[in-house]
Amino acid sequence: MFMLNQKQKQLLRLKQLSQQAQAQKQTTNLISLGFVLPKTVTTTKIIVPGLPGSKPKKLTGEDKERRFKKLAYDIFLKRKGKFTKVGIGLPKGLALRRGARLTKQTLSATFKIQQRGITRKKDLPFEPDPTIFRESKIRAGKKIVTPGEFIQRRGKRLGTFGEISSIQKAKRRKRANTFF
Repeated sequence: MFMLNQKQKQLLRLKQLSQQAQAQKQTTNLISLGFVLPKTVTTTKIIVPGLPGSKPKKLTGEDKERRFKKLAYDIFLKRKGKFTKVGIGLPKGLALRRGARLTKQTLSATFKIQQRGITRKKDLPFEPDPTIFRESKIRAGKKIVTPGEFIQRRGKRLGTFGEISSIQKAKRRKRANTFF
């Protein structure tokens, strides 16, 4: 009985001290740079994840679907005047990244992405480098904007090992075919 009373007294004393400290903070004059600020100080509640009293908003079924569904795109590379499909159903950032990488590594100078449907794959933000790729065709000296189609600029075309080796292979094939 004696222990219980003592613990109750300690808890009561702690509550009183915390209330006094809060009251002191709000009623004391705050002096900053020679100015007297108002006596009451407004406090805001800070929500910290994982602490009691702060619960994150739970997503409903529709919110989850909207959050994880993204538009899917197919990737096409242009070789010998025709577009061939090289990637299926990727989010936009990944499709652009893969198209740019494949275009840089092969002799094809053009790639395009076409909307296909919906995907749940994670997306990475990516935009092709404008110093290497342009989004417009040039016909009769005029620019024709082609959205979703990216063309390698002239000075940036032949630079990677894959491009140079494929040119050498084509030359060897051509030489081999001329003898027969």
